[in-house]
Formats: sequence, structure tokens, C-alpha cells
Amino acid sequence: MWIAAMVAAAGLPAAAHAGDTVTAQAEDPRAVGGWAFGVRGGVTLGTQARARFGDYPANGLLVGHQGVALGGFGTYYLRSDVQLQIELMMFEKGVDFDNDALHTTVDEGLIYVEMPVLARYSYAVGRRLRAFGFAGPTVGWLLDSKVDELADRRRSFDVGVMVGAGVDVHLGDHLVIFDVRVNQGLVDTLDDDERDVAERNRVVAFLLGFTT
Repeated sequence: MWIAAMVAAAGLPAAAHAGDTVTAQAEDPRAVGGWAFGVRGGVTLGTQARARFGDYPANGLLVGHQGVALGGFGTYYLRSDVQLQIELMMFEKGVDFDNDALHTTVDEGLIYVEMPVLARYSYAVGRRLRAFGFAGPTVGWLLDSKVDELADRRRSFDVGVMVGAGVDVHLGDHLVIFDVRVNQGLVDTLDDDERDVAERNRVVAFLLGFTT
């Protein structure tokens, strides 16, 4: 009887912990098999991977283009630590060009609507804090080009790969999300068969989000 009592006492903490875990999962709206929706926004720093500058502009230096990002997302919880995240975002890409010959800066801001589809892995680093990483493809549609001379030559779409990492902070039934991501374009931004060098978008974004 004493041995049975000791075994039962030893098992109580584990059983209580398991019960707390089940209760927490039941009360968490981000349960397995469910969706969490939210909004996010932030700032971007864009550039372009170019081997040479082409005919416009010439003799200059590429400078990072500062822009904004804004949109919404839905996260589907395949498991407590594995999620599928689908986003619809407005990203400002492009590059500023410091033209030495004209002593001016050319602003090649490009506005895209992007739809990333991301695989996301997260793990707990505290009671209210989870770290995560993600990666996946993204496709974008060009809405606006600030350089009139190049607007007619811009491709209407962009395809790329997005990778990043961040943290989720639990605040009641909501999450505050901070992430840093890199969006690397895979296609030439200019639709010009006579050019032998591609100009691909590359963007680093710092975003803050909130689940509803």
C-alpha cells in the first residue's frame, strides 16, 4: 500500500501538467486544425541584383530603396509547431540609383501585390513566447512603377522565394508577431529580349503583425 501511494504521488505532477496542457490547447483559438487571421505591416529595404546597368540609367551606384509593406494573412495549424501561412501583401520593391553623370538620384520604386505561401515551424521559448522560421514561394503582380521611362518595359509579375524568422508573443487570445524576411526575385523585372543581363528584385522587410 505504501509503495502504491508513493507511485501515485509521483505521478500526480505529471498528470497535472498533462491536464494543464490539454486545457491550454482547448482554450487556445490557434488549436490544431484551426485558422488564425491577422494583419501586418512594416518597412522594406529593396535593391536589385544586376550584373550591369544597361542603357538607363548609366554610370551610377545602386542605393537601397526604402519602402513599406502592408497586408493580411491566415495561418493554418497543421500541428502545434507546424503551420501553413498564406498572405496577401503590398510590397514596395525597387532600387534607388545615384546617377553620377546627372548628379541626381533616380527612384525606381516598384509596387507589387504579393501572395506568399509559407511553411512555418515554431517552438516555445517561454510561456508566452514562441520563435519561428518560415520559407516558401511567392508570386507578385506589379501595380506601379515610378520611373516612366521604364514602366512600359516592366514585367507585370514577379516570382520569388521568401525566407525569414521571428517571434510570437501571446497576449490573451491574440498574438503580436515580429518577423524579418528576405524576398528574392527569380525573374527579370524588365521584359526586354535584347538585354543579356537580368535585374532581379531583392527585398529585406521588417514586419509587425497582430492576430484578430
